[in-house]
Amino acid sequence: MKRFISFTLILILALAAVGCKKTPSGEASASEALNTAEPAEPTAPAETPEVTEEPFETPEATEEPAVTEEPTEAPTPRPTAMPERPAENPELPKVIAGEDVFFIVKPDGSLYGWGKNDYGQLGIGTTEDVSAPRFIANGLTPVIVGETVFALSEDNILWGWGRNDMGQLGLGDGENHSRPVELMHFVKEIIPAWDSYYVLTESGALYCWGLSGDPNTVDGELEPILVDENVEYFSPYSMIKSGGELWIKRGDWAKIADDIAAVYDNRFGEYALGTDGMLYHVSYQNGLEPICDDIRDVKVSDRSAYILKNDGTLWLWNTEGEYHDVPEAELNTLTFIMDGVVEIRCDWEMDEDWGYNYNFALKANGELWAWSMPYSNAVVGKPMENSSTKPACVAENVKYVFTNNAQTYIITEDDKVMATGLADDRDAVHGGLGDGTLETRFGFVSLGLKGVCGIYTHLGEVFGEDEDSDWVELYARTFAVDEEGSIWAWGWNGDRLLGTGSSEETVLSPELITINE
Repeated sequence: MKRFISFTLILILALAAVGCKKTPSGEASASEALNTAEPAEPTAPAETPEVTEEPFETPEATEEPAVTEEPTEAPTPRPTAMPERPAENPELPKVIAGEDVFFIVKPDGSLYGWGKNDYGQLGIGTTEDVSAPRFIANGLTPVIVGETVFALSEDNILWGWGRNDMGQLGLGDGENHSRPVELMHFVKEIIPAWDSYYVLTESGALYCWGLSGDPNTVDGELEPILVDENVEYFSPYSMIKSGGELWIKRGDWAKIADDIAAVYDNRFGEYALGTDGMLYHVSYQNGLEPICDDIRDVKVSDRSAYILKNDGTLWLWNTEGEYHDVPEAELNTLTFIMDGVVEIRCDWEMDEDWGYNYNFALKANGELWAWSMPYSNAVVGKPMENSSTKPACVAENVKYVFTNNAQTYIITEDDKVMATGLADDRDAVHGGLGDGTLETRFGFVSLGLKGVCGIYTHLGEVFGEDEDSDWVELYARTFAVDEEGSIWAWGWNGDRLLGTGSSEETVLSPELITINE
């Protein structure tokens, strides 16, 4: 069956400080190229020696850091999303899940991992797969997890390990590394962009390496090169430079406006918050359309934006009406949806064969409202027969919402964990909801867990093809951390990679993960 479900990076928000009361100005054409500083060669990072017997511990930096500029006044922070899980308690372990590699950061800072390890992506010094948590290092927190792994230390040093055959680690070589390697100092954030990586430092320097990199670089850079020295925010689609200059990528980079405090963007569009508090839509012609002010949150969805104002009202700004049945006369205008909202979440993915859309609004009274395309009903908990794309209340007494794009979990005010979504009997997802069955649910069912503080759920994909068509198989794995620090897991257990020690192909009910010290 031809089906495509994908999950997006959860886009993020911020309310930046209101500065001078200027309307963004300074439009430029899409052909205006980004002026970059003369590329600089960062000091070659020092590789951590291979360790074969003794556990690896993050050493103190003793050599000149890879990026030596002194941090300046803190730049405008990258917008931060409304939390989709409870605020992380430093006294509890944290789970970081990728496609087939998984990490646990314990409260003492020790890092453990298990899963696929073909390229050394577990960082344990071997390339053997591991089915139970194994110690890796102290003081590192993975921030990008895949065949190549990047992690940050508490003092903002970037480390990496795993696959490096195309220069993914920026070390200047093509060798895989099965132990953490020190890469760069003063790192504020690392941003993946297709087959390349960008690093934004504390002082605003932006570096890039890897394939299909910045248009101002040579394709296939194996070492970091300096792209710009005055960047406050960066994504693959837009960036804010010093002084609030907004640049948008339309093939080449083009300057759009000044006096911008934050950007909310994805591959469907960009929305910019001015220092005057006004939210603007960036049109495909690089113009700025004022929308409204008093903004609390913005989620960019399917050719539209959901806007949560400080008074709790939720609004829709739609640029194409076909996905919401919006009349043409109401396009590019604000449409009221509901009030009393404290949190919103949106997701959207579409190709020529498959569209997938769902949205959540959590109200202050604990009501969870959801709306979606009809075939997404199971994901949001709407009844199968409810084919309406309009918002509906799907649960009450809700505190937190978590989703992996095919399954949704909530924690209620009375401390219950509830689930809804797809399972094996839909021929869509390998891995149940944790309710002891392989049934798809169009309403929330209890999992029997209590005291859960956070849920980490991940949907992986395997693509293939046959004589008739391309196809995709999906598999779901979910982890829950309770107030005692115990870690529970359920879902797809192919190759025994769930970490519980079970030999069953699918773990249908939550099982404990044991960490051997």
